[in-house]
Amino acid sequence: MSTTVRHAVPGVGTVALVDAPDHHVRAVRAALGPPAAARGERDDLTVRFVDRLPAGPGLTRLGESAAYDDERFYLVGDGGALAAVDLARAGEPLEIVCERRLRRVPLLLSLLAVRLAATDRVLLHAASFRYRGRGVLVAGWQGGGKSETLLPFMAHGAEHLADEWTAVEPDGTMVGVRSDVQVWDWQLRQLPALRAHLPLRARAPMRIASMALDAAAGRHPGRLGRVVSLLRPGLEHHARRSVAPDVLFGDRAGRGATAIDVALLAVVADRPQTTVRPVAAADIAARMPGSLVHERRELLDAYAMYRFAFPDRSSAILEAGFEPERRVLAAALSHAETYAVEHPTPLALEELFTAAAPVCAPRRSG
Repeated sequence: MSTTVRHAVPGVGTVALVDAPDHHVRAVRAALGPPAAARGERDDLTVRFVDRLPAGPGLTRLGESAAYDDERFYLVGDGGALAAVDLARAGEPLEIVCERRLRRVPLLLSLLAVRLAATDRVLLHAASFRYRGRGVLVAGWQGGGKSETLLPFMAHGAEHLADEWTAVEPDGTMVGVRSDVQVWDWQLRQLPALRAHLPLRARAPMRIASMALDAAAGRHPGRLGRVVSLLRPGLEHHARRSVAPDVLFGDRAGRGATAIDVALLAVVADRPQTTVRPVAAADIAARMPGSLVHERRELLDAYAMYRFAFPDRSSAILEAGFEPERRVLAAALSHAETYAVEHPTPLALEELFTAAAPVCAPRRSG
């Protein structure tokens, strides 16, 4: 008998996991946040797990990451584990069939994103929060400072909506995807108000790994340099931690839709201090499709291979590119106050808050 776990994400859609191993259920929960009550008659994405996919004889290989037979297209994971998905149906309700030995469900967030795009919404890689009653969206390139903007505002009493992904509607409202928050040791050291929410046993390994990274920051020639290079990914992994929003922020982990009153474009700049300046909403809307391409590159690469395998099949929403999402963003931000937050690195989080708080706070009357 099949077991189905339906994971509804407010503002995004519903993912159904059929016969899923526990670690996959936990991974989806970490990526999409705690599920809400599922509504609607049809799931947006169904992920079905099987012991082995009955692939046809003589698969045609497309490098190491994809393959196809006469009927189906497969993504290939570690150890040759397969996942079958019909990318011509991207943007529609569709099913991914995964072998249980896969370490992760491929293309999960990207397929949810194009499902939203097909219904005139945007799943944006952006942080979001409410500060003194005002909804604030923080967009930018990967590593541009979205989380670094969110966290000091949270230390000053803001209400969390999202750290990674925010669904944006053309009417100017947004809904945060309440995934786990990624926090680094250096961020917690700068923000004692948040550090207090994590027990010492959780913080101690982060601190040790961070100290080792600091010690390895200098130049190390020869064999020592190679050892440092090999250890760096592991040290970086231990210097940060995934934390549920409820744990880190308590009752300030918010829910529901809110208006986008302020939109910030966070970028790293070669300047001595953080500055905030007005920019046009159309400028942010025009830049963010570049970020969407970057975040969705695994899907776009898979789709290119899919079109090679099946040149007579195509997805309308993927063929449309990112212009529909740019239009949604332009409409959504047209009534918001929009600014660029340009900050140096390494970043002083309190300095960033001091610079950005005046434009995020309610305007004084009179």
